[in-house]
Amino acid sequence: MDLQGELGYSLKASKEAVCTQCHEAENDEGFASIHQEHVTEERIECSSYHNFSRPELNLEADHNQ
Repeated sequence: MDLQGELGYSLKASKEAVCTQCHEAENDEGFASIHQEHVTEERIECSSYHNFSRPELNLEADHNQ
C-alpha cells in the first residue's frame, strides 16, 4: 500500500524539517514506532506533520509550534 503517494499521507515538508520543528534529529525508528509515539502516546494532531487533520480523533495541536 502506497500511503504517501496514493493515499496522501506524505509529510508536509522534508522529514528533517518536520522532525526538527519540535526536537533535534533522531534515528528513524520506522513509521509504526514514530506514529505510536507521536499520535497514540503524545496525541499530537496530524496537521503538525501532514497536510490534513483528523478532528474525529480529538488530538491536540503540537505545543512546540
